[in-house]
Amino acid sequence: MAALFCGGFSTFSLLYCAQPALPTFAREFNLTPAASSLALSATTGVLAFALLFAGTASDVIGRKRVMVISLAASSAIMLLAALARDWGQLLALRALTGLALSGLPAVAMAYLAEEMATSAVGLAMGLYIAGNTVRTLGGVFYAQGGWNGVAGLVGLLTVAGLVVALMLARVPPPKWMTQR
Repeated sequence: MAALFCGGFSTFSLLYCAQPALPTFAREFNLTPAASSLALSATTGVLAFALLFAGTASDVIGRKRVMVISLAASSAIMLLAALARDWGQLLALRALTGLALSGLPAVAMAYLAEEMATSAVGLAMGLYIAGNTVRTLGGVFYAQGGWNGVAGLVGLLTVAGLVVALMLARVPPPKWMTQR
């Protein structure tokens, strides 16, 4: 359940960390408020489309693996987003974040339903969703570190969440890593 809390925190942090930065994006990149909202829309739009395929991928390579790959890839992309030099780069990386992130929310609920006792599913789903509340801290940090600093911080926090989730969920390494 703690691994799922980390997954929920990471999912919602990666997805919505741009929301408090929209005024900053408008100012720094000389955008209208509507144009700055593309930083969030690009991520959620690509995520919505990619969710259609993430479940199939989890049927082929396994639910835990899809969730781990999703979290690792989206965390790495967020770290790259912290280094974006212009609006186009930032938008492209936000869209890629949506694509990479799709494996976690698409698979988490199915995984819970399959792997946990029925009596524990409600609590586990609640912990996954509770990770959403922690994302609001991002708004506090924007005033201090700017959008680049917050993007880097979110990337690092989600990498830490990945490490914790891997340890707690006991995800086996891919076969190619153990073959000699």
